Amino acid sequence: MAAAVSNAGGLGLLGAGSMRPELLEEHIIKTRKATSLPFGINVPLLYPAIEELMQVIETQKVNIVFTSAGNPNAWTPWLKERGIRVIHVVSSVKFALKAAVAGVETISTG
Repeated sequence: MAAAVSNAGGLGLLGAGSMRPELLEEHIIKTRKATSLPFGINVPLLYPAIEELMQVIETQKVNIVFTSAGNPNAWTPWLKERGIRVIHVVSSVKFALKAAVAGVETISTG
């Protein structure tokens, strides 16, 4: 689906929230085979194995990550140091302000 969205002119996203790290890596590889256009990964920051997901994102050289469900300060600097664009999804102005302070590049309301 992410590749189809990207191929149609949008920004396709893989939702990593229910994926084990191995499955995320498999889906990234499949998506790359289906499109040469940009796509991103949506990562809930409260995911129990967040470190492993982030390692897959780094290893696979994903360059766009949407974060949600957690403190953007936790991973934004790490992602940006690796040249990854960070968009944080928020539910209120309060959380948007926190995301801005964390240095995310874009804030989304969903």
